Amino acid sequence: MVRRIPFALAAIITAWPAPAWAVQPHGGPEGLYVHQLGHILFFAAVVKLWLLLRARFRTASRPWRRMRWSAALFALWNVVAFTSHIYEAQVATAIDRGQVPPAWSAPGDASLLSYLIYLSSLDNLILVPAMLFFYLGLRGLLGERP
Repeated sequence: MVRRIPFALAAIITAWPAPAWAVQPHGGPEGLYVHQLGHILFFAAVVKLWLLLRARFRTASRPWRRMRWSAALFALWNVVAFTSHIYEAQVATAIDRGQVPPAWSAPGDASLLSYLIYLSSLDNLILVPAMLFFYLGLRGLLGERP
């Protein structure tokens, strides 16, 4: 009976609907600046990792190649995410000024900015393979003998 209480409690919490709050808005410009700085630092770190892996493991095994691909895709994702935040800030600035953002100028008349925002919103198409390569690389390194 006592063993069923945690299961029942987990079932009740899971079944109770609540907002997910998956998106975190950044308050004021400071939040965006710090977030963008995080993208820059992460970009620098994965580029450094890619360069180290390229120099030390040029003819490396499959796990090290996967780690290199992971670092390259993470770097690309940071560039896309960084530019995406810039595009979103341009739209937010236009809204704050009371202007109609160029992305919503007229129905059926999409501007270049609207296409760039749409393409940069597909950053998960880069991020998911980067995580997959990272996972597969680490899993392969776990099985390797030194």
